[in-house]
Amino acid sequence: MTTVEERIPYDVMDVSGSWMKTFSPKPGFKLRTLSGGRWNGMSKRCNGKETRWKGSHYKFCQNGFSNFDEFAEWSMSQFGYRMRNTNGSFFHLDKDILSPGNTIYSPERCCFVSSRINNLIFTSYRKNNDLPIGVCKQLNCRTYTARANRDGKLIQLGGFYDPMEAHHAWQRFRADEIARVSLIELRDGRINKRIYEALINISEIFMNDASNGQQTNFRMNSDD
Repeated sequence: MTTVEERIPYDVMDVSGSWMKTFSPKPGFKLRTLSGGRWNGMSKRCNGKETRWKGSHYKFCQNGFSNFDEFAEWSMSQFGYRMRNTNGSFFHLDKDILSPGNTIYSPERCCFVSSRINNLIFTSYRKNNDLPIGVCKQLNCRTYTARANRDGKLIQLGGFYDPMEAHHAWQRFRADEIARVSLIELRDGRINKRIYEALINISEIFMNDASNGQQTNFRMNSDD
């Protein structure tokens, strides 16, 4: 049986030729368009009104699109616009991959990626201490543990006496994981060459920081 979502267009225009955020296929029944839903999510992250976004990196975010029409036109021209995740949801709007640490949603800095890629580059962990990202202190002992996620599973990377050594282990793991998954996604046609090269650049940032004894100091957030 064909579902309502399969019967409706992804984006629709009104009679004046402007793209619509929502529309009513029949009286009393309103649906959000694909670009309308993404615009709504981006707007919530930028205005910080919802509790979910308060106190996070998103409080610095800005909408760099001049209006919704520009956003809709841009969206429909992008790789991944209509692509879906394995759970059926649409790809995520991302502002960090093409420009790490970026806080502005704009045509030049955004792209659409799968939830797998979005979670892969997510580094904005909630922290209650001054330890580097990916590091936690072992209770009742003097060692620190490095840990990271791989395909939704928490991986323990070992114990260290120096928190920076633990952080460097996390950086090297993240660099290898980003490169590994990016190549798989490219081969499967779920990212294009532009996004792949941007991801490899992020991988190199992690690896270079580890080699130079530096912390990775930019934050990348999970967009949806």
